[in-house]
Amino acid sequence: MGRQLTLIKNGGEPEEHTYSPGAGGVMDSSPLSHVYRFRPGARLEGTWEVSTSSNFGGVSAVGANTWNFHKDGTVEHTTFGGVETTKTKGIDGAAPGQALGQTTAIARGTYDFVGGKLIVTGADGMTEAHSASATDSEEKPRILNIDGSDLNQTR
Repeated sequence: MGRQLTLIKNGGEPEEHTYSPGAGGVMDSSPLSHVYRFRPGARLEGTWEVSTSSNFGGVSAVGANTWNFHKDGTVEHTTFGGVETTKTKGIDGAAPGQALGQTTAIARGTYDFVGGKLIVTGADGMTEAHSASATDSEEKPRILNIDGSDLNQTR
């Protein structure tokens, strides 16, 4: 039998949930996971990535996000994305639009964990801050969450 749990996020409206203790806990029939924040100076070794694709209404999109961490404090980060539209016309007779984008993320540099953030510094001194956590282990995570995306370890 579950207990009622009320959450209020940042002063918003109260949300009612059902919480059941045991085995890590269950909220609204979904298991809860422990979240590990990396300690300053933590080092990872391996590759974590996620790829996505979708197709809806004549628009196809694909993307990938790969992080390759090394124990010596270096990291490589690669991303790509693509969109393709069909020649189908919408109700108003207009063809689907084109989507173009470009980012200037650091592709290679050094990393550190500070206050729940992954700080990446490029050779030119430019820095980026990303939210970062793991749900199964701090030392050897199989799933790494960076900026809200769950990345699976592939190497």
